[in-house]
Amino acid sequence: MQMILGFFGEYCNHSNVCLREPCAPGAECVAKLAGRICICNGGDHPECYPENDPCAMSPCLNGGECGRSLTNPRGFICSCPKYYTGTFCEQRLSVCALAEEEGSSLMRETFTMTRRNAEQSEGTNNAMPETALCLNGGICVDHPKLFTYFCDCPKEWTGKRCEKRVIEVRL
Repeated sequence: MQMILGFFGEYCNHSNVCLREPCAPGAECVAKLAGRICICNGGDHPECYPENDPCAMSPCLNGGECGRSLTNPRGFICSCPKYYTGTFCEQRLSVCALAEEEGSSLMRETFTMTRRNAEQSEGTNNAMPETALCLNGGICVDHPKLFTYFCDCPKEWTGKRCEKRVIEVRL
C-alpha cells in the first residue's frame, strides 16, 4: 500500500500533525497520539520543551504530580496533594503553624471540630477560646503521620487541648 504524504498507519488513517503544524525553525517536531511536541536545543520559542523530559525522574514527592512548565526555570511544576507544599511537595503542612495564622479557614475548621468533639465528650457547651489550639501553657505538636495535632500539657492539665485540670487526690 502506498502512503499518502502527511498520513501514516496501516490504513493511512493517522495524519502527521508535524506536517500540518510545523514547529519553530530549528526545532524537531515529534508526533504524539494527542498532537505533537517541539524539541528545541537551546530554543526559547513558547512551544519548545527541553530536550530531556524534566518529569522523567519523578521529581515530585508524596504523591505530587509533575507537569511541564515553559515558565519555570526547572522546566516543571509539581501539583501537590492535600496537606503538602514546597517546590517538590517535600514539606508537610503543619496544623500547629497554620493555627497560628489568624483568620485561616483551616484554623476555624479545626477549632469548630475541636469544639464539637469537646461538647460531645463533656456534654456541655463550654466556650473555648479560638486563639490557640492548646490551652493553659500546652504546646502544640504535629502528629508525625496524620494531618492533626496533640497538645503536650503541663503536668497540672490534661485533655485534647489541656482544658481539664488534673485533680490530685492524696491518700
